[in-house]
Amino acid sequence: MQLPIGETQYIHKAVDFSFVTENMMIEIAKMQELIELIESTRKKPFWEAILEHINPQDLMHSGFSEFETYGNFIALAYPNTFHITQRKRDRYAKEFIGENPSIELLQWYSRSYEVIGLESWSKENIRISTLLQNPLVRILPPKVFKVFKKLLRFYIKLKRL
Repeated sequence: MQLPIGETQYIHKAVDFSFVTENMMIEIAKMQELIELIESTRKKPFWEAILEHINPQDLMHSGFSEFETYGNFIALAYPNTFHITQRKRDRYAKEFIGENPSIELLQWYSRSYEVIGLESWSKENIRISTLLQNPLVRILPPKVFKVFKKLLRFYIKLKRL
């Protein structure tokens, strides 16, 4: 999506990575500047201008990201003012530790990850989460289970060939 912020200026992809993240620091003054640019260009509230520029074909794939919009605006207008920090994160933690993990499971998972997601669309793997109830199994760090799962999937694909 290209969002107009001037007569001939658009917010577009300015970097080769995604700004979508679990958390982002936002400078109020710069966010207000972005909103004012959108509103002054389109002569309507910013949210209406955004909705008008979402391609209906993209709606099934989110269509709009406030993180991408703000991040790319900053990358274009203030290129030397942002810093990207990589965190050890797992968006698919629910598969391993379930929807309501115990304190023990969370402490174990923190050995490998700083940020986890228990996404509503993610499915718990009952076999794995049951196995992880055993403290002896949790001697190994969570990353080992992730690697083992990937290797197992790869092995199954090879067997099918």
